[in-house]
Amino acid sequence: VPADIEPADSGDVVLASGPSGSDIGYPFALLNHSRRLLLVAPGVDTARVAAMEASVITGKGQVLILCPTKKIAGNVAAQFESGAARLDVKPKADDLSTTRAFAEGKLAVGIGTRAAVLWPAANLAAIIVVDEDHPGHVEAAMPNTNVVDVAAERATVRDCDLVVLGRVASAAALATGSKVGVV
Repeated sequence: VPADIEPADSGDVVLASGPSGSDIGYPFALLNHSRRLLLVAPGVDTARVAAMEASVITGKGQVLILCPTKKIAGNVAAQFESGAARLDVKPKADDLSTTRAFAEGKLAVGIGTRAAVLWPAANLAAIIVVDEDHPGHVEAAMPNTNVVDVAAERATVRDCDLVVLGRVASAAALATGSKVGVV
């Protein structure tokens, strides 16, 4: 990112209108656990659950949200009225400030696909993996790396929260040692 572009500052994280945590049966008791596997029931929007998790965690620092496709990343980004850095698309020249702001810790939420798991964040508090059982999270070529494995390792090294969202509990998600809850 060019050094002459001033980083954006989003201020507080504000969610777009939509269901609240109590509307969808959000397990608030799990917020005390640094590793959470949330099994999302059919009919509950995983993008909304990811946004609610991020809005709670941003009080501790930045949140990196990993999605299996660009479409799902767009759905998650639409949940943030306050905006979020899209790390999975090439920014337009006037949007470079958001990606730089996330890297420097001035923007609370960054959203991207599998490769974003390695995106720099100055004050990373959590990594959220959306639809973790989706095949888009597994590298197609050998060694078939699963983003959940990489996210779990990065969360351990950075001592930050890991939240895994999915419809079913995959072996990779269970291997993270997460506390399991149902939304």
